[in-house]
Amino acid sequence: MKLEEISDIFPLTEHQILNCGTYEKNMGNGVYHENLIFYLSGGIDADIFRKSWEYTIQKHDIFRTGFYKMNGDWVQVVKETISLNLECLDWSGYPSEKITEETEKLIINDKLTPYNMEKAPLMRMFLIRTGKTEWQFIWNFHHVIMDGWAFAVSFGDMLDFYRKLMNGQTSVKINEVDRYKDYYLYRLSREREDEKKFWKKYLDGADFAEQMSEIKDDLKPDNPINHTRFDYKIPQYYERLNALMKKYGFTMNAVFQSVFTLLLYRVSGGKRDII
Repeated sequence: MKLEEISDIFPLTEHQILNCGTYEKNMGNGVYHENLIFYLSGGIDADIFRKSWEYTIQKHDIFRTGFYKMNGDWVQVVKETISLNLECLDWSGYPSEKITEETEKLIINDKLTPYNMEKAPLMRMFLIRTGKTEWQFIWNFHHVIMDGWAFAVSFGDMLDFYRKLMNGQTSVKINEVDRYKDYYLYRLSREREDEKKFWKKYLDGADFAEQMSEIKDDLKPDNPINHTRFDYKIPQYYERLNALMKKYGFTMNAVFQSVFTLLLYRVSGGKRDII
């Protein structure tokens, strides 16, 4: 990598270090590989779709970030520009069963194919035509670059760029946004000792169990990624949950993690604190 290709270099946050360290030990079994599937309808312009993502990547520097180990310590290197990893496929002639099968193959292949942590962007995209006006967009990415809030913001930015380009704009202005480095510097500025004292006092008397270990089954050659899906519709709760999220500013994921925490508390007999 040439020096002029680099926009910035800085250390990782504690969470990123844990993420990269865990991934380094578990490459090839799908840990931290996130997979999103969007079902789209209408006339999608693939070239403008690609251009919209190129603008999005230029706007958010985390997409242009690779993770390197130097003398045993992780650092993140932000590049000035990168190439977008978006593959366009045409499955419009496939029956629905074949489309489902091929989609599953793409997801499994992603989970079994480790990311080169030094090579940004740490994501793989597929725009797939599945009918005359039907499309699938598969967005695979490494969790170290995004969480639930971030991918919603990023996808919203991409859609905004897409609308502007479809409306005839030949170029789009990219407004300045907070960089991930800003967050890193903010964390450095915090009074960590005061925070430690606060949480030590707050959690005084909490009954801590051993940390839950990650359980891994041996991967089977015929089905290397084992998972189970349950679909349970709760339309009677959706509006109330949606209003709750808007009121307090959290995601649906946070709601269900809280529910799962309460479940763990109950199945443990209510004798331990679940954090």
